Amino acid sequence: MRKPLPNRHWRRLTARPLLAGLALAQLSVPPLRALQADTTFTYSRIPLLTVCTVDSVMPTYTVTQPDDGTYAIGIKSEHVPGRMTVTLDGRTVYDSGDYVKGSSGMRLKVRGNSTGANLAQKPYKLKLSVKSDLLRRGNSDFKHKDWALLSMYVWNTAFPNNQSNLTTMTGLLANRLVGLDWTPQAEFVNLVLNGQYMGLYYLIETVDKGKTRIDVDKSGYIVENDRQFWNEDLYFRTDRMYEYHGWTYKYPDEDDVTDSITTQIRDYINAFETALYDGSDVSEYIDLSSFARWLLAHDILGSTDYHGSNMFVSKKDYVPASPTSTKLRMPTLWDFDSSFLAGDGNWSNQHLFDTYYFPKLLERPEFVAAYIAAWDEVSPTFLQRFQAAYDSILSVYATTFDESRQFHRTIYPSECPRDFKTQVSEQIELMAARLTTMEALVEGLREEALGVSSPVVSDGSGQREVFDLSGRRFGDANLSALPHGIYIVKDGRGNTKKIRR
Repeated sequence: MRKPLPNRHWRRLTARPLLAGLALAQLSVPPLRALQADTTFTYSRIPLLTVCTVDSVMPTYTVTQPDDGTYAIGIKSEHVPGRMTVTLDGRTVYDSGDYVKGSSGMRLKVRGNSTGANLAQKPYKLKLSVKSDLLRRGNSDFKHKDWALLSMYVWNTAFPNNQSNLTTMTGLLANRLVGLDWTPQAEFVNLVLNGQYMGLYYLIETVDKGKTRIDVDKSGYIVENDRQFWNEDLYFRTDRMYEYHGWTYKYPDEDDVTDSITTQIRDYINAFETALYDGSDVSEYIDLSSFARWLLAHDILGSTDYHGSNMFVSKKDYVPASPTSTKLRMPTLWDFDSSFLAGDGNWSNQHLFDTYYFPKLLERPEFVAAYIAAWDEVSPTFLQRFQAAYDSILSVYATTFDESRQFHRTIYPSECPRDFKTQVSEQIELMAARLTTMEALVEGLREEALGVSSPVVSDGSGQREVFDLSGRRFGDANLSALPHGIYIVKDGRGNTKKIRR
């Protein structure tokens, strides 16, 4: 374990036990049955990823929990070195070469916390010795050393059989359609590890610094408001953050973190927290639209995970002479296991619970305005674009996913029981219902917080006058012809009402 840096303000948790956001520990999963990969893979759209570790050593892990017994299960796993190849339609499209530290090969370890500890199909973290784009997009900017393999199975009671294979895909679509800074790209792969078939996985980009990932400068940073902070060698805390959370590093790497870097990051976030709780201007410290869109995505997904929902924060750079020259942003979502569990008529738990900053931000008209503006921008075409994206995905995977799904079920008999087309229909149906809920919720928020209602038509009471918020008069204007914005309408009886266009 790395020695702590001097003067680091670390502390352990001392508090009552917490309930799990998802009771994965209660899952009953079948034991992994050995299945040698002597079957020829002919699925032209789904790559075969083959890993052979040195001496065929399988990656292992240990389960960890905080010393004080608070519920926040984690795992510790060490990298295992080896060689990885990727074949597609009978052609080798990637070969890492044998493992030579810093020169070739790759390393593999079990990742995740409750998922890594409890699922039969373990998720993995891949670390390449040399940067490469495993998704083969033809641009060197996509090359990176860090990748992940996410398990196909997601326990979720919103779906038949209490499971889904597409919530990760749906979450990534929501991330993109809401307009967050970066959406991780992913594809399905079949994994063979040391000659044993391990199932169908998502191969996905991980949260990290990069031109085509989260684009921050060398002086910038990416940190996570992390429930499992106690499981990391390095972390820090800020004054007003939730008592069971701490900040952990995605960038800089832990080995590059100095006392001064931690002080800069901690002091900046503390300044934001002070402004938030003292009623001062927070827009100096955070990008309101970025935070609002992150929350909006969770609300659209109807997620219920509020402790471990991967709250990543980025800052483009840090200039000591002008610390607020760039602001904190929430660049991306990650982990969609609890999507669609909020229920009809309910916000996401991120909207409601004070484990992060959102309930406090929602007390501020400027944040509510940013949230509503984001909704007004994306909602008119969201479902149409969501369906179109899945139509495109169906054209690629409708057949090949189901071929791999049947092979997956030979070692995980209770998983992937429904075909791809059926699962896509389930996702679209749930999303349509969720957007209907959101329409009502946002209109209620609009009227309660801003005193602004939806557009109205003339009630026949006589001449109508329309003004914008600067007082400019539009006469008896056709509202549909006006630019988007907020207006004051005065009817023939002298009644006034704020409307949005």
